[in-house]
Amino acid sequence: MNTSLEFDLNSRKQKVSLFKTPPNSYKKEIPNIKHYAIKEIPLRVNRNRMNSSLQDLLLNRKSSVELEVRSRINFEGLSNILFYSYGFIDNHRKVVPSGGGMHSIRAYIFIFNVEELEPGLYYFNSFHNTLELLKLGDFRGNIEQAYYQKSYITECSFLIVHVGSFEEQYNKYGDKGYKLMQMDMGHISQNIYLTSTANEISCRALFGYYEDEMNCLLEISNKYESALLTHAFGIEKKDSFEMFGIDKNLVYKDRE
Repeated sequence: MNTSLEFDLNSRKQKVSLFKTPPNSYKKEIPNIKHYAIKEIPLRVNRNRMNSSLQDLLLNRKSSVELEVRSRINFEGLSNILFYSYGFIDNHRKVVPSGGGMHSIRAYIFIFNVEELEPGLYYFNSFHNTLELLKLGDFRGNIEQAYYQKSYITECSFLIVHVGSFEEQYNKYGDKGYKLMQMDMGHISQNIYLTSTANEISCRALFGYYEDEMNCLLEISNKYESALLTHAFGIEKKDSFEMFGIDKNLVYKDRE
């Protein structure tokens, strides 16, 4: 039997209490997130860039086909994407739902070409709405080695890696916590797509990478946390029709 299917079938049998730790969950203490930041940069959220109607955003949302190579992205655009995908609305509520209010997914960002930011690895501190600079440098070459398809990494202006903390979910929900975390990742991904669309930034979710290599790049523990999904961002490359203002539908219609 397929391993993932076997896991799914086993987790269906588990009874989960909503008020106490399940008896078969991990008893180990949840590790604290500790890293040394070179500096902190406050986000600059611009709500004026979020005035599009929900209907327009849903209809215009799409995955990038091909990005321009390393286009320069506005810092406010990056700030909006992070805040409206991970940020706190108040002291107790985030912009996305999460099973049991756990919010066990965190964002690491590789910056390649964003205004006002040096290339490097950053961590989004959602409690302070700041970017924490962890390492300086253009790590594109190292990152490409972790992906099956390298073109998006070559082209993108920044890359978000979403890291899940399994221990936090397992302590409350046991094996079912893994399922909840995948649903949480879906909520975040949808917010990212809609916010990117509102800010006229193209994005594409990328799952084709080696998790161990990505975790090694981030210097996180394979045992307690792992990269769940990544998103590459940039400016969509225009095809010849768009560059010259030609309606491609009319061209293809004439050929019929």
